[in-house]
Amino acid sequence: MGINNLSTIRSKIAISTFTASCLLATASSTTYYVATNGRDTNRGTIGSPFATLDRASIVASPGDTIYVRRGIYYFTSAQVLRGGTAAKPKVITSPIGERPIIDCSRFTGSTPPIMGTGAGLTIKGIEFRNSKDHGLSFWGASDVTIESCTIRNAYYSGIYFAYSSPNVAKNVTVKGCTLIGNSRVNASRNTTWNPAITADIASNVIFTNNTVYNNYGEGIGVRSSSNCTITSNKVYDCYSVGIYVDASSDSTVDGNFVYATSNIGFYRDGSPMMGICLAREAPTTVYPKPLSNLTISNNILVNNKYAFYYGNWGLAGGMQSVNFTNNTICGTTSYQISVEPSSSHSGNTFSKNIFYQYAARNVAYGFNQSGFSFSNNCWYGGLLSQRIAGSGDIIADPQFVKAGSIVLTDYQLKSGSQVLSSGIGSKAVSSNYLALP
Repeated sequence: MGINNLSTIRSKIAISTFTASCLLATASSTTYYVATNGRDTNRGTIGSPFATLDRASIVASPGDTIYVRRGIYYFTSAQVLRGGTAAKPKVITSPIGERPIIDCSRFTGSTPPIMGTGAGLTIKGIEFRNSKDHGLSFWGASDVTIESCTIRNAYYSGIYFAYSSPNVAKNVTVKGCTLIGNSRVNASRNTTWNPAITADIASNVIFTNNTVYNNYGEGIGVRSSSNCTITSNKVYDCYSVGIYVDASSDSTVDGNFVYATSNIGFYRDGSPMMGICLAREAPTTVYPKPLSNLTISNNILVNNKYAFYYGNWGLAGGMQSVNFTNNTICGTTSYQISVEPSSSHSGNTFSKNIFYQYAARNVAYGFNQSGFSFSNNCWYGGLLSQRIAGSGDIIADPQFVKAGSIVLTDYQLKSGSQVLSSGIGSKAVSSNYLALP
């Protein structure tokens, strides 16, 4: 039986300052505990904790909180994290000042070792590592929040939300998390791979303020999904693509800092990752959507192979009503923006972007086809013949604080810049816009 009233909680404070964090639980909910020295036959109290998340999840009711104490947990059986309700999610978190680690290296089952199910689940402040499947897997779950967690070295995706049909996996938020070394299935760089954070046939998805790097697949990927918001993330040195939008619609990619360094360990075919890529690679069996009604805005894209790329592979179908605006692009090893040909391109706009390219490098490819309009962009450097003229363009050095840097604030503009008062370029570098991780 857990601690279920504030008077009991207050009586514990005199014993240990740790239990101050228990005041986060409401008087009407119950608080349970999991510890490395616990037993699943215990009551789940602070003095008699459970041993597994699975047991705590069975016992907890909607609105209850499960505290996972410090230490390293080596679970050998699958841990099923059962949700509460959308209105009363179960919360699985760490006490203030503690950072538990769930190490899945000893799990030998055929399922993902950590699985979230049902509706209403919040996971916060825990590290998950060394899964031989997905790090955290949510199949058909909804109303899920993953916050301030670290997921590293999963064989497939670090965090995976999916279902076999639409409108089931929905209302998902991943925020403030760190993902490193995932998609180890491609560690040899010669097979298929998974994004570190994945939404597949999902809707109402928010991926925000995460740090995603050194993964052997894409950094962040959505497939056959809608109403996704990918915002304010820092993504660098992943394999192939930083942010991948595959057969998805009605979504926004905004204010992300996506860049590559000289870490060739995550290059593909000798080149760094693409920044943002759109395609319809998803097969017909997974409910693919058109690439329509997408907003790609306020991103800072630095030293990638391509800053933006559309691939007409798989189901093809082109892009419709894609608004690429207020992005800042600095340097690429290939074209800054490139689209493969399609007779279905229509209504796509490129406006208020900064295109800063190094001397004699490529700028734009594939825009001599219908379906695209350009206006009010700033162009500097690169091959002059590849610039795409539009009304309101500025042809000048935007005067970054330090071009080519991998520090976000170095893409602020100096006081003498012609671009400064034009509304061109990313707002994500302004001091009050956001605080990237």
